[in-house]
Amino acid sequence: MKLTDRIYLVGSGATGFSLTDPGDCHVYLVDGGGELALVDAGTGKGVNGITKIIREHGFDPSRIRYLLLTHLHADHAGGAAAIREAAGGLRVGAAGDTADALRDGDEDAIGLSMGKKGGYYEPGYRFESCPVELELAEGSTVSVGDLTMRCLETPGHCAGHLTFLVECGGRRCLFSGDN
Repeated sequence: MKLTDRIYLVGSGATGFSLTDPGDCHVYLVDGGGELALVDAGTGKGVNGITKIIREHGFDPSRIRYLLLTHLHADHAGGAAAIREAAGGLRVGAAGDTADALRDGDEDAIGLSMGKKGGYYEPGYRFESCPVELELAEGSTVSVGDLTMRCLETPGHCAGHLTFLVECGGRRCLFSGDN
């Protein structure tokens, strides 16, 4: 779903537009011209749908250079390893708490254990650990082609929550995860 000339919604679950796996959060593609970035990864179960939608918009998933995660919950970060593999080794960026949980494959930290008990995730769903190359904090920037995404620390929903601000096409766009 094209939102602006440079921002696309490429994943969304049952609480949104049902584009991909029902458990997925909104997953955004940012077109920086020569490079692409994703904001959030979904659960990982919808990765084929996400890459299909990216291709339908005329983009090659191998051009994705960054996956920027707003926070560590399974519906936002659980698919990081699957997205990384599907896109051919992009660089993952996250706040310190999220980075640690991803590297360790910590299902308790990402809220997966609690989500399974509550019936939000099926008992067989497993979280795959994932390398994180960029530890982000307040004021960090990530250049995506000709765009710059600025990180803002926005705790409240969970520890280590980030939002990403980008200016493109005369607009300021804020990716806030669940905050």
